[in-house]
Parts: sequence; structure tokens; C-alpha cells
Amino acid sequence: MASVQKVTIVLDGSNAWHDWLEVVKTKARAGKVWEYIDPSLTADEVRKLVEPKIPEPSDIRAGVESPIDLTDEELKKLRQLQHAVKHKLKEFELKEKAMNEMVKHIQETVSSTYLSWTYDCDTVYDMLVAL
Repeated sequence: MASVQKVTIVLDGSNAWHDWLEVVKTKARAGKVWEYIDPSLTADEVRKLVEPKIPEPSDIRAGVESPIDLTDEELKKLRQLQHAVKHKLKEFELKEKAMNEMVKHIQETVSSTYLSWTYDCDTVYDMLVAL
């Protein structure tokens, strides 16, 4: 039986860019984060990963700081909004983890010649554009 050998594409020059980027794209799509790092988009076009805000009592009624200051109906509305955000927060956390994995993958598959280009980047998008 033939053995399967894992092949890692290393970005070591422009000749490897296309194959390397396809692997990055595949990993990013699997983590549902390609739209946040696609280097073919401009900085204005790329989506930003933003942590959802958990609703607070002041989002229900201005000036209220504590849930005990809300009416029963307002408290019910706050709980409903908080429950709805839980799913979005979980999705954000999974995407944030995928983005961190993308940084790790990029830095592990870029030749030492280009590795320093990834150091001062604020986002994975910036990293890909720099390369």
C-alpha cells in the first residue's frame, strides 16, 4: 500500500504565491473567515470582525444602569436581546479562533526571508497584503 505524504507549500518567492494563497484560501473558507482576509479586496471592502456587544439595561432605557431598575416588560426584552447575542458571540469566538489559526499558518509557511513582513501587521488581511 502506498503511503500518503503531507506536502506543505512554503511561500518563498512569487513563483509559489498562487499555490500558497490557494491553501490559505481553503483554510480561511473552512474557518468561514475568507471575507475578512481576502487580499484581492481593498482595505475598505474587506469585512471587519467585530465582537458583538452584549445588551445592557441602558440599551433598553436610557440612564438605567441596573436590571433591577427595569420594569418586568423591559427586563424580559433585555433577556431576549441578551439571549439572541449569545449565538452571535459564539460565532465571533469561532471566527476569532480561525483568524488566530490563519496567523499561525501564515507564519509557519512563509520563508524566513518574508517572515519579518508579518510582524507588525494588525490583521491577517494586512499580513497577506504585505506579502
